[in-house]
Amino acid sequence: MVVYSSKPMRQKGFTLIELLVVIAIMGILTMLTIAGYDNYRKVQILQTASNEVATMLNLARSRAQSQIKPPAPICADALPNLNKLYGYKVVIDSVSSPNKYTLYVSCSAASPPIDPTTAAITSADQPITQQVKQLPKGVTFSNDRYFFFPIQTGGAYYPPGVGNNIITVNYGGKQKTITVDPTLGGVSIQ
Repeated sequence: MVVYSSKPMRQKGFTLIELLVVIAIMGILTMLTIAGYDNYRKVQILQTASNEVATMLNLARSRAQSQIKPPAPICADALPNLNKLYGYKVVIDSVSSPNKYTLYVSCSAASPPIDPTTAAITSADQPITQQVKQLPKGVTFSNDRYFFFPIQTGGAYYPPGVGNNIITVNYGGKQKTITVDPTLGGVSIQ
């Protein structure tokens, strides 16, 4: 004799629709995570590049304030005892050598002395080879700039004009501005 139950049989497991909903939710969460990570990566690359440029500017300012004169051959010429240190200069080159920035020392025995505040690079400026830097791939400067940090007087000189004390660093649709204070030579990032 066969006995039939009035209770319906329960199947164990998930339906196809339930599985598809779970997979769709997991896909959406994965895409959001990847997008968030990519944005975080862009912000970090931009912040690191901006910090390195600001560090170079602060190095120039620090060396000028302490009047550190690099050893030969950088500040050497036929009359090494007459070689006068004027200061340090950071030159940002976005045209001839894209996205390069270099620390120069301004020293010369020339008479009359060369005014290092009048041009980006003068005959008194010698590059410090260990201080030639390149921005990471994809990171750019908006335009060329130079900043001169003189010894003794402090502060900073840059090309005349409104906004010329600002460096803009761009990456992935985002930007950071580095501002150099002309009075004290201080550097800030925003």
